[in-house]
Amino acid sequence: MTVPPDDLELRKLLRHKQAYFVPFYIEVVNRHPEGVLARDVKNEVAGLLLSQFGIDISDSGQSGLNPSTSKSRADQWVNNLVSNHVLDDYMLVVRSHRAILYPGGYDNSQPLLPTGPRLKAGEVDELNNRQPRLAPPSSSAAVPFQRSLQLADFVRVNNYYRCAVSGTSCSAFLARDEHPYVEIHHIIPMAQQAWTAINLDRVTNMVPLCPCCHTCLHRGGAADAGRVLGDVLAWFEIKHGEPFADANNDLALGTTPDAILAFYGLS
Repeated sequence: MTVPPDDLELRKLLRHKQAYFVPFYIEVVNRHPEGVLARDVKNEVAGLLLSQFGIDISDSGQSGLNPSTSKSRADQWVNNLVSNHVLDDYMLVVRSHRAILYPGGYDNSQPLLPTGPRLKAGEVDELNNRQPRLAPPSSSAAVPFQRSLQLADFVRVNNYYRCAVSGTSCSAFLARDEHPYVEIHHIIPMAQQAWTAINLDRVTNMVPLCPCCHTCLHRGGAADAGRVLGDVLAWFEIKHGEPFADANNDLALGTTPDAILAFYGLS
């Protein structure tokens, strides 16, 4: 039987509701890499709060009544964590039709297991056009901006898990999800996100590459990196029906091959 917290403890929990509730949301959403409706997360979070803290979000006797909703104040607070974008710092929120939450991804070279439906067109657009956000301090990412594992997986699937270069030097092997292993490269690196207010973690700036080609762009010399980049830009124009520079002409950043190589530390 759950033992409710005493009045002092309850007041402390509710006064710092974000600090206490958000970890429960993160735990629940991380169980659903394919995405999960916010209302379903709320139900799971409510169960965790009841079992661990004795807080019943339906009990207005504990947290008081919200006169605008005729529900308990705790119920409304849990709702607000989604509707007021509190969780955007910790995960990715798509709001087409209903709010759908995805785990916030920081290393998008790691493929998702095919555990659920793929992103729909409207969801892809929302993730493409989201505002850039710093990753939480606990993230181990080298570049401190949030990245979408879901968009990365979308790009992999859309190119049938093939490297955009597909040359004789490509490294090919099966990943643990039984698909050919490809990583996602940002043509204009995420390190440049600090210099633009437009999200760089979007499909028109992403390309699937085998580990060899990906490493070549980041660590190779000018000649080899330039060759791989040329193949990448040719692939992009065929795949998207327009040159990379045209698809990204809203960026106040260089989009020519020389400018892109300069972003990689090459000139």
